[in-house]
Amino acid sequence: IITLYHLGNFLQMVYLLAEFDPIMSELLNDEKKKNKYLSWKIQNELIDILASSTRHLLCEDIKRSQWFSIIMDSTLDITKTDQVSIVIRYVILDYETRNLTIEESFLGFFCIQEHGAKNYEQLITNVILELG
Repeated sequence: IITLYHLGNFLQMVYLLAEFDPIMSELLNDEKKKNKYLSWKIQNELIDILASSTRHLLCEDIKRSQWFSIIMDSTLDITKTDQVSIVIRYVILDYETRNLTIEESFLGFFCIQEHGAKNYEQLITNVILELG
């Protein structure tokens, strides 16, 4: 039995999933299979794929929304770099049920070297263009 405490969050989740998924369990427990495809490079690729998929779904929701706002907050760290968090708030309108739903989605943490209005404008423009 592998001690899960020292594996890291990702591998702990994989082993938890294996308790409920026979295919994953077989992959992890089959000693004949040397390649488990769980290296840090594979982990990072999987995380990037999931992040990209999540971003795509988020963009589709925002594009369908008639109204949205951008919330930015920043703090200066010890190296004088602005650590900026960006959240987008948008309204989903369901015409059939005549229901409004307000959603907030965290877009990420970003760094800017200078904290002038032009720098924030450039950051948010780049983030929106990157999202599509």
